[in-house]
Formats: sequence, structure tokens, C-alpha cells
Amino acid sequence: MASGLKHRLYEILEAGHPEDVTSRVFDLTMVVIIIGNVAAVAMETVESFSAQYGTAMRVFELASVAIFTVEYLARLWVADQHLP
Repeated sequence: MASGLKHRLYEILEAGHPEDVTSRVFDLTMVVIIIGNVAAVAMETVESFSAQYGTAMRVFELASVAIFTVEYLARLWVADQHLP
């Protein structure tokens, strides 16, 4: 069971098959989060925006770090799936 889950997670995270909807949604979600982080960092340099939305941007940043950490740990877990 765990081996099947591990391989499926590998397919979603690494393989990137165009016909795999889950993999495509994951990839798109990660790109949106990355772009959102870049935009937040840029907007944080504007004092008026930072004063008004600073808390929301910090929450978004913390949530993003949590998501990226889980993704990284998942990639470490499936790393052995690269072997032939």
C-alpha cells in the first residue's frame, strides 16, 4: 500500500506527465504560489501597501513556507523512486 502511494506521489511530484491531471494541477498550484510570493515581496516594499496588508502578506508567507516544506519532505520521501 505505502509503495503504491509513494510511487503515485512520485508521479505527481516528479514525472510531470501531461495527461495526468493531478500532476498538472500540482505544478500549476506551485507556480501560482511562487508567483504570489514574488509579488508579495515586491508589494511589501511599498510602505502604504505594507502598512495595510502586512499581516496578510506575513500569513501568506508562513503558509507558503509550510507548503514548500511539505513539498520538499515529500520529494525526499519519493527520491528512491528515481532508481531504475
